[in-house]
Amino acid sequence: MEFQFTKIQGTGNDFVVIYEPSRERFAQINKIEMCKQICPRKFGIGCDQLLILHPDKKAKETNNDNKKTNNEASFEMRVFNSDGSEAQNCGNGLRAVGLYLLDREKIDSSLFSIHTIGGTYSGKVLSKEENFGMIEVTFQSPVIKKSFHEINIESKTFSGSLVNIGNPHFVIFCDLKSVSVTHDGPLIEKTFDGGINVEFAQVIENNNNIVTIKAFVWERGSGETLSCGSGASSIAWVIFQKFNKAKLVKIQMKGGEIQFRKINNQLVMMGPAKIIFDGKIKIYSTKK
Repeated sequence: MEFQFTKIQGTGNDFVVIYEPSRERFAQINKIEMCKQICPRKFGIGCDQLLILHPDKKAKETNNDNKKTNNEASFEMRVFNSDGSEAQNCGNGLRAVGLYLLDREKIDSSLFSIHTIGGTYSGKVLSKEENFGMIEVTFQSPVIKKSFHEINIESKTFSGSLVNIGNPHFVIFCDLKSVSVTHDGPLIEKTFDGGINVEFAQVIENNNNIVTIKAFVWERGSGETLSCGSGASSIAWVIFQKFNKAKLVKIQMKGGEIQFRKINNQLVMMGPAKIIFDGKIKIYSTKK
């Protein structure tokens, strides 16, 4: 079965985006096998996550080429990790599909709305050049499930906050020199039922209501990535609770910087996305 795809990256977190109007056609595919053929960097296209876009069932057609109105939840995004597991949400992925939708004329303005397992998110393409854009996404009322959580692993103690932003995160503030993402990350992930995304963060500057954070991320189902939008969002939300006067939070990860503002009880993320290339791929597995 052949699919057209677009590869897009947001601060180094890269995705293969497939727009598939037919849910029935996609349902025939074994998702684990599909990820095995697409995600590996040596044997596939190469990506951190596979993003599947469907027109939302409630959205109204505006013409015959599947172009949609900007009604809330006009598109549905499903997120598959490189191991084939399905994630509830992906912050960088939301920016990536926002750029995709405008660039490929699936929406008729800079506004978009995406429904995921973790919730519905509104966004706006703030600026756009050829294959590149700055995108804003709003998260409704992130939840700090537990402000202080502590675990002990291999004689090391990790403490931080448990946050849900459509998917679960453990935000750990520490000296980044003291952690190994590829060693500590999976050990911490396994201590939670169903796993968890892990962020190691350190405040490097707090000046004039602007807080700058350096962070490393371990993503459930994908491992260490250069960036994680929902992880950065979780860090920012914790910072806004700790520093009441903060107006802007900058999260610096290996793949680049994402900025955040808090408006009322909403978290607004702003960051880049870039289209890398388009292609076609044949998937040689049906659903088992």
